[in-house]
Amino acid sequence: MRFLLLFNPVVALLARVSAFQVELPIADQGVTGWIQIKPSTPGLAVVAINLTGAPATANAANLSFHTSPFAYGDQECSALAETPYISSNSTFRLPIVDDQLSGEIQLDASILNKIFSVLITFHHSGVSVCATSTANSRIYVSRFYGSQVAGPVFFFVSNGAVTVLSNLVNGENTDTAISWSIRKKWWQLERDDREPTLHSCQNSADKAPVWYSTHEENDYLQPDITSQVTTARGMSDKHLSNLDMGVLVLHRAEGDEWRSSTLLGCARITHLPSYEFGTVAATFPNSSTVLFEQPSPFHPLIISSGEPELTDLAVFVPNQRNQSHCGQFDPSLNLNVLKSTNLLPSKHKSGGPFSIVATDATLYGENSILKHLLVVGKSSANSRCTLIEPSNFMTATAKFFYPAIGEVHFYQDQRSWESVTFIIPKIRHLFDLSVPDKAEWMITERRIGWSQEEMACSTDTDTFDPTRIQSHYCRRASETCPIGSLTEKLGQLFTGSHNELTGLGIYATTTVPLSGPYSVIGNTLRLGLGFADSCANIEIEKPKPDQHAELWKEFQNKSVPVFLSATFDGEILKGKVQMAQIAAERKAAFSIQPAVMFYEVLSVEEDEPFEVSILESDNETECDRAAAVYNPFYLPTDAENYTTLCHVSALSCAIGDISGQTSNLIRTGTPGRVKIPYLPLQGPYNVERKILRLTSKENDKRVACATLESMELRAANITAAKTLSEREIRAIFKETFHLEDHELFLKRREAAIDFANCLHYIIFIADKRDNNDLKQFFSSNRWAQFNVLWKSLRPNDCVVASGASSPGLTLLTAAAFVTAAMVKCVH
Repeated sequence: MRFLLLFNPVVALLARVSAFQVELPIADQGVTGWIQIKPSTPGLAVVAINLTGAPATANAANLSFHTSPFAYGDQECSALAETPYISSNSTFRLPIVDDQLSGEIQLDASILNKIFSVLITFHHSGVSVCATSTANSRIYVSRFYGSQVAGPVFFFVSNGAVTVLSNLVNGENTDTAISWSIRKKWWQLERDDREPTLHSCQNSADKAPVWYSTHEENDYLQPDITSQVTTARGMSDKHLSNLDMGVLVLHRAEGDEWRSSTLLGCARITHLPSYEFGTVAATFPNSSTVLFEQPSPFHPLIISSGEPELTDLAVFVPNQRNQSHCGQFDPSLNLNVLKSTNLLPSKHKSGGPFSIVATDATLYGENSILKHLLVVGKSSANSRCTLIEPSNFMTATAKFFYPAIGEVHFYQDQRSWESVTFIIPKIRHLFDLSVPDKAEWMITERRIGWSQEEMACSTDTDTFDPTRIQSHYCRRASETCPIGSLTEKLGQLFTGSHNELTGLGIYATTTVPLSGPYSVIGNTLRLGLGFADSCANIEIEKPKPDQHAELWKEFQNKSVPVFLSATFDGEILKGKVQMAQIAAERKAAFSIQPAVMFYEVLSVEEDEPFEVSILESDNETECDRAAAVYNPFYLPTDAENYTTLCHVSALSCAIGDISGQTSNLIRTGTPGRVKIPYLPLQGPYNVERKILRLTSKENDKRVACATLESMELRAANITAAKTLSEREIRAIFKETFHLEDHELFLKRREAAIDFANCLHYIIFIADKRDNNDLKQFFSSNRWAQFNVLWKSLRPNDCVVASGASSPGLTLLTAAAFVTAAMVKCVH
């Protein structure tokens, strides 16, 4: 990777363009400098070239200007040589003196307002460098996923015209010319995130209002040409300013007797998302930050830092071993995708932040450096590394539990389904602990359930192929594969054992969208592991609550907690153990998520440690026997390496092996809590009615058992003064009913009466069957029994908001407050 230092932050623009001049940076293969274009005599512009670092074998260079925009970091400069010139007189030869390439040439002044690329080819060296001017365009994109054509089409809007760059691939393996039109989108706003589907395109595209349509054969698009550029003129300013409300519709230019329709496909036109300053960053543990900025693929990347001492910058593809643990970073195990030395000076003269330009790196496309490792001081003993993270990614996850375990994460810019998707696996086989291997992988249609058979892919389903592209066209390019054909697109998925994850840790593709009409969300990721398959649903990843702290924060986001409780009342132990978990959206789901165990138990010995397990049996009389722990997936708990595996990965533990999962013991005499990495309190493998066994670590003859019973979550509507915070309301109920933090939840609600000084809530309480105060509170005359509680909520502060009721009603009376309180149960 080669960089050009920019010592003036104001000059750290990617390609400075104005009505008077264009400045393009060159920073590639050791060649650095600027190309400046500005007006000279009337009708002419002067191009000034000032570059250093020319190859030692070169004595001259060719300079040429081309109509095709160049995508930085995603294609070779030499490919521009095959694209059309901007005019018949746009090629020049310049001499090289020492390693300097400098000089001036003249061109027509219209170049200042054109979209073009400049290519510099050094003689006798094989070195080419290039740059693109976008003429301050607004840039849009349409992406096609097949079946008959696939790939992106870019639109550059400037000076009242649209320049179209087509990178389409023919999905049918046949040559065809394509006529195209821009039409007004035909669906309603509520369908905006799901259109246009293939069915919608076939039924509605030709009926939609036309904003622009091709008339000349020279304007037709030809798939499989590396880069094809055409210009659309005559569109109204209104349509140009609302291009993202349009749809690109493609037709076969000529039909034949075998085809009744010439329609090839539709794709909505969207703004190309811009990575602006501050939206992409690599933040180190000491809070120092390196920032990345790139408005489009056709602008070079800017890397900025406020720490001039940062040197020797590099970006690596992470492998599965170091993708999240920079302490294990080993350059010899990575593909170094960008490299440079002494990129950042040790001291900046102005004392402010500085920037470097990188013209062979990008945040866009399949060569994007997002989600990669940034390493600073690569050559020193004090090297640091961290992930390059964007702030606008959505995340989806396929969570595998049987017979593979682990997760496959999908990341994509939430602003555009046309953007690159990163896929990062962390997978191994549950039973085969041999050397790492590879897996076939694909996305199949529909969801699976959570039975053991379905997780093992017992049902055959088709490859996810919403555009009906058919797999036999998946030969020439990944764009011509069905969306779900991941092995054909990306190669095999690397898997590994618990301690030697190897292979690439990241895959990048523009053909697996997480949103839009062809979203893979809700479908199944299937892994072929040789003698067995493993399936998991691809789901949007929601922020995980810190269940070790307070569950009620997540509950405010409409998740319902699930509670189980076991009561010990024997000679060895007395007390309670409660388990809580945020509920899955579907009651039948298997909950591969943490649970929290709250305990307060007493024994004769103070601070006595106990191991925790859940038995396969539901009979407490088997407590003293050597009963097996709950193990519905038949993990080899008697294997020699089971304990080691269980401590390394909780998913390698039997569900009932609680102490194995947590590596924690509970101690008597002191209330405490333990986070359990995964424990299903709901779904087909839940532990309700199973036996919770506590075994003394000091004397395994001291054993106590109790049945895990569900706890009812009861709810009541309340109204309280707005001056009371939610924390204060919770504290009032905690003190009144002797509750713990995890036993009550508060959520705002809407009500028919709107009060200016009060708010409406629902209070949820995990019902303790031996709590008589709670029983009375959930009776019909609660406020007669709890007058002090009622006054603590300050209902007399409540004033009906203006316009919310008939004249004369101003205060919330006690009767109205009682009426507003409604009891219900949540099971």
